[in-house]
Parts: sequence; C-alpha cells; structure tokens
Amino acid sequence: MDWRRYRVSVPEGKSGLWSVRHAHVSHVQARSHNARAEDGALNERMASMMVGEKPEPVRVVGAGSYTALVCMDENFVERCWMSDQRPEVEEHREFFERARGHVLVHGLGLGMCAAAAARKRSVRSVLVVERSPDVLKLVGPSLRRLSKIQIVQGDAYRWAFRKRAYWDVVWHDIWPTLDPKNVEEMDELEARFARHCAWQGSWQRGWCERRLAKIRVIEWCREKRESLSTKEMFAQTREVYLAEIARIESVRPKCCVHNSQSRRAAPATRVVRA
Repeated sequence: MDWRRYRVSVPEGKSGLWSVRHAHVSHVQARSHNARAEDGALNERMASMMVGEKPEPVRVVGAGSYTALVCMDENFVERCWMSDQRPEVEEHREFFERARGHVLVHGLGLGMCAAAAARKRSVRSVLVVERSPDVLKLVGPSLRRLSKIQIVQGDAYRWAFRKRAYWDVVWHDIWPTLDPKNVEEMDELEARFARHCAWQGSWQRGWCERRLAKIRVIEWCREKRESLSTKEMFAQTREVYLAEIARIESVRPKCCVHNSQSRRAAPATRVVRA
C-alpha cells in the first residue's frame, strides 16, 4: 500500500479547542521519537514473549511534513488526535480495502477515511457522523468537492437513523489513543450497528484486544505466583492467552448480512442532527 496517496489536504485553522496544524519533522526529531518509542515498547515485548506472540510493531515516524488534528483537553494540555503520518495511515488499511457500496464512518478526523472511500469506484455513498462542530468547521470544507460524501453532526452512540437503514461497510474511528479499555466501547458501538451492516470494524481493535489479553495474562500470573512455580506458570501462559483471546472474540457483536435485495431496499439514512 502506498500510504502517500492517502495524505490529506486540510488548511491550517483553529476553532474552539480544536486546531489543524501543518508540522515538519526533521530527521533528528524522527530518530529521537523512534528511539523513545522503542524504549517504551519494552513492556510490550516482554508480555509478547510470555505468551509466545510476536511483539506489536512500534509506530515509527519518518521525516517529512504532516497534517495533524490537535485538541486541548480539560487540563489545557494539547493532544494530537490524529495525523496523516505513515503509521496512522496504515492502521486504516483494512477499511481502505473493504470500503464498497454504502459506507458509514464514525469520526471525521482529518477526513482521510471519508476521502479514501469516496475516491473508490466501488463506493456509492459515504456518510460521516462527527460529534464536534469545531472539527466539522475545520475539516468539512476540504471534502466538499467529493460529491459522494455527506457529513452530519451527531454522537456515534446516540444519533438517530431509520430502522431499515443498512450499510455495506461501517467504520468506527472515534478514539484518540490506543488503549485496551477501548474494547468495551467498541463492543457497545458495534452492537448498535450489527444488524445494519454487512461488515464493520473499529480502529486498531485487534491491537486493543491483544493488549487486553496480555494484561489479563499478567494478572493471572500475579494470582498464581504463590501456587505455581515460574516454570509451570510460563508453560501455561500461552494457553491462558489464547483462551482470553477466544473469550474476547466470542462476545464481539456479529454483523447481520442481508441479501442484495434487502440492501437495495434500505440503503438510505434519515439523519436527525444531535
């Protein structure tokens, strides 16, 4: 996948607590960031070794110019919500490949997912639901030239749509950081749309599930350290990890795949603004 074709073209601006910025990362800054990222991944490598899995890849940043969506939190600390750097682009690869027919995207961000889907011939329409009016104001105008896209303001968990509404692909991308705690929210969101799509996915769900399972393996080791020897404990960690992965996947909401006639009958959506 050529990640550069998914770069965005959003002008700099500020609205409320949100801002779009253009930043240049030098080779020195990139090397420094990547070195810190490698050091921070030590716990991940150790946990992966315990369960017999390959460590998750480190988010490596390359030198160059990028666009970032930044938000100031309640403590007046600025947080990069997303950017069009290579790692973040590649984390949406599955959505880019699966997008077809009628598409629903939760979370506008920099408009990267919506624009990528709209440019595909196999995609007929793209509906984007974004909660923040400031993000809509900053990013929305850059997507006006793409006629397939409709952008509305609403909360992914509460916006109203027709009972017979049905999409071919639904993509949830409303989280600012990778966190195992996101899995619970992903389950809630995917359960809401399971009967309204042929396929749906959440940003980096697989990573969050694997990280959650590793955390629970570590908790299991702490519980068993009094009753099991180190050798016995390590001999069972792989089995415990796989069982935890199976349990997490078993509760994941399953999509309801309609036949083509049903899908043609109700692709449209009646939007009620939040």
